[in-house]
Amino acid sequence: MSSLKDIFGPIVADIGAIFKNIGRFFARLFRRIRVSSKLFARKNKRGIKSVVDNVSSMSRMKKAFAAMALYMSGFVVWQLFAYDFEQTLFVSVNLILVGVVAALMCFMLFKAKQTYNELRASLGEQAMVRKKKDQEIATLKSELMQLRLASKNQVSFGKKSQALLDAVAKHYKERKPDEPKGKFVLKALAECYEICGGVIYFKNTDSNMFEYAGEYALLDHPDFHPVGENDGFIGEAIKEAKPVELTEVPADYFTVLSGLGQTSSIKLYDLPIKRDGEVVAIAEVSSFGKLSIVDVWADIDNLILSGIKN
Repeated sequence: MSSLKDIFGPIVADIGAIFKNIGRFFARLFRRIRVSSKLFARKNKRGIKSVVDNVSSMSRMKKAFAAMALYMSGFVVWQLFAYDFEQTLFVSVNLILVGVVAALMCFMLFKAKQTYNELRASLGEQAMVRKKKDQEIATLKSELMQLRLASKNQVSFGKKSQALLDAVAKHYKERKPDEPKGKFVLKALAECYEICGGVIYFKNTDSNMFEYAGEYALLDHPDFHPVGENDGFIGEAIKEAKPVELTEVPADYFTVLSGLGQTSSIKLYDLPIKRDGEVVAIAEVSSFGKLSIVDVWADIDNLILSGIKN
């Protein structure tokens, strides 16, 4: 036993010393590498940070290309150490071709996606422009319809106004000698509008009061007293020289003669008639519905008695 110990003891001691020296060598090597890397990182902090920032700011496509290039480089180096040159060259060429094809496919997919996004954005803009144009067209159509309606109403009012003036002239020529002097105006109003009854007063220049000058379709014939500016709604119409519309008429105000028999008027209109800008007559008429005469009265009140002598 002593002989074996004497033989192998020094050998084991030498092997242990060798491994110990190898361990010290690698420890010193790793320590130097760590210190060197720290010094390098400290001296090149800005450069490393810029590299990291550049990598972080890279797109996914560029990162994929960089990772592929690093992988190919590592694979080629490993092949050079692991196999012979010819096999390494063959594998490297094949790998490069596969990488080029993969890169082309990635590039085509990237371009296709970019084109799709651009086309989608362009379609969205076109849709917005089309929607805006549709809104403008709808607005223009609405304005055009309003203009047409206004023009139609204006033409309608113009026709009715001319018809009323023609009716006044016709009934003035056809009046009877014993007929009240203002009844022809009420007949003309009844011919052009749905007048169911009314009375008219002409101004007496001596007393400045408006005296009875005729009635139309009244069942009762009360004694009509002269009226002036202080007599209710008719006085208001005389004073303001504007038509007055009364929607709630008292049941006993006056009664009209119609096909329905004796009934109270529903709406009442006081219409001042002018000559040379001065109110010379006032017509008070009733109707079962709303009359559009109020809308055009300001344009024709100076024309009704034009050319007609009292």
